Amino acid sequence: MVQVQVLYLKAQAFMLQITVNPQVVKSPALVLRRKNPAQHALMLPTKGLSKIFYLWTPVLVCAGFIFFASSIPGSKVPGLFPYQDIAFHFIAYLLLALFFARAFKNTYVSVNVIKLIIFTFIFTLFYGISDEFHQMYVPGRNVSGFDLLIDGLGGFFGGLIYIWRK
Repeated sequence: MVQVQVLYLKAQAFMLQITVNPQVVKSPALVLRRKNPAQHALMLPTKGLSKIFYLWTPVLVCAGFIFFASSIPGSKVPGLFPYQDIAFHFIAYLLLALFFARAFKNTYVSVNVIKLIIFTFIFTLFYGISDEFHQMYVPGRNVSGFDLLIDGLGGFFGGLIYIWRK
């Protein structure tokens, strides 16, 4: 029992040294902050996990909403206005792209504008592909390349709007 307490106190003292002086630990896996941000294209924030949770939760909620909406059988989707499918796909993926670009830019602080737009577009396009694949198994729904095109356009414009807004 005494040995466990001694180990615990040593670990606590070591963690205190890390928080006071991050140079104590030489392992790059334990130290997230770098002296030269240009060395690492994707650098994690130094604010902590609460900021990461705050940034990425809207992305997960939006992705979950898209998944839920695409799970509704085709016969139960109400017809509100003409071409609503196109409008809903574009708006949903535009919002997903805005949330993703915001989270990605604030998580990986040294990413440049071009990479941000490319990563945002690729993310929304791959999520659109997975959504279309998911719709293959929903009754009354089908796979549409046009929907995928609209998803990609929404993602691209979402990335552009995020950059333009900044």
